Amino acid sequence: MENKIMLQTFTWEMPNDGKLWQRLAKEAPALSALGIGYLWIPPSTKATQQNSTGYDIYDLYDLGEFDQKQTVRTRYGTKKELIAMVETCHEHGIKVMADVVLNHKAGADETECFKVVKVNPDNRLQVISDPFDIEGWTYFDFPGRANAYSDFKWNFNHFTAVDRDNRTGNEGIYRILGDDKNFSNEVDSENSNFDYIMYADINLKHPDVYHELDRWAKWFIETTHVDGFRMDAVKHMHRDFVKNFIENIRANYGDDFFTVGEYWSGDINRLESFLKETTYEFSIFDVSLHMAFVSAGLQGNAYNLSKILDNSLVKRAPYQSVTFVDNHDSEREGAVAPWFRPHAYALIMLRQDGYPCLFLRDYEDDSIVGKKINAIVALRRDCTYGDETDYFDHPNVIGWVRHGDESHAACAVLISNGDSGYKEMVIGSDYAGRSFHNALRKEDNAVIINDEGVGRFTVPPGDVAVWIIDV
Repeated sequence: MENKIMLQTFTWEMPNDGKLWQRLAKEAPALSALGIGYLWIPPSTKATQQNSTGYDIYDLYDLGEFDQKQTVRTRYGTKKELIAMVETCHEHGIKVMADVVLNHKAGADETECFKVVKVNPDNRLQVISDPFDIEGWTYFDFPGRANAYSDFKWNFNHFTAVDRDNRTGNEGIYRILGDDKNFSNEVDSENSNFDYIMYADINLKHPDVYHELDRWAKWFIETTHVDGFRMDAVKHMHRDFVKNFIENIRANYGDDFFTVGEYWSGDINRLESFLKETTYEFSIFDVSLHMAFVSAGLQGNAYNLSKILDNSLVKRAPYQSVTFVDNHDSEREGAVAPWFRPHAYALIMLRQDGYPCLFLRDYEDDSIVGKKINAIVALRRDCTYGDETDYFDHPNVIGWVRHGDESHAACAVLISNGDSGYKEMVIGSDYAGRSFHNALRKEDNAVIINDEGVGRFTVPPGDVAVWIIDV
């Protein structure tokens, strides 16, 4: 079975040229040859302005088709180009995962007056005002779309909170009063309750909202033919909604409709709790492992590499873990140190568990670091198969062996965050007398496997070595 990976196809710094869908279609043959199984594309729905990266969602039904927010296309292209890109990717064996933002809406068409209470931002369950009236941006009727695909109009009854009183210009977190308007208790407990995050927060407990979003999902899938969803901000979303939403999609489109949630927390217990509460309908990004990579990059040889996987999702729930080094949320703040990125990619690309995601920034990086990362990606495609034996027995030098399969030979991987090192690792007696070379550094001496199937594999200081068989 081929070792497929996911590619995140965007960064915060993407040009506002409307060409992304066209570029991905053009690059589909090369991406397929690299071993890309899924393209994670940015939000394709109309946001508050053309230059937006798409997370300030305005109209879910506008994929770059209607003249709204002073633009027809989105930052990434038009609806026609989006659909053509998905079709081209399918022709080359690549599936497409759409980034879906259902937690909040922005850029309302009109304001409404309604009653609220102000809450403490650090303790969202603490009310810090008497009820009072505000004017908030909560009415969405999408005049540019003129009821095409849906005639649903959003109003303040469909939201739990907003962050601005247009009447006074004051800002804060204003919880809207009314029946069933309390924040969901099925969200992350940070700030006592992390239901609200930004803009106009959608009330996912409202039955009309649930049915409208369910209808939209079916329309979107049948219109674009995407193969999966990356669900934004599931940390802040009503758990029952999330679980039922995905169950309904799979009931209509099959169990292989892939869904991964973004739950931004380094606390492995919170990640596991989300998986359990949504009955493992989701995969989620392994933020806990990303945080370990950040720490390892900052601490250098003071970091104990033998413990780097201990509190990761890929170790606790390998079948639900989408592993990554960095993404758009970490590229500006909290990014992994450049020197450690090849190490981190080796840990997600060359191991047996988890579904690894390659970040566009690293894929396009033409530096020494970027070239090494892309060499590691190619080694996943070509060389790292079969069962795994770990040698995580030293704080500064760790290693493992992939034992291969019927079509691929065994290989050995070593990582150092300190001095050069070596490990005697068992490749297997079938390889006695065979020669292995370091695919990442040609000048290293070959390793000859002894009669017991053991090789003495080395790694340069602060580096990665991948030893593959000589042909």
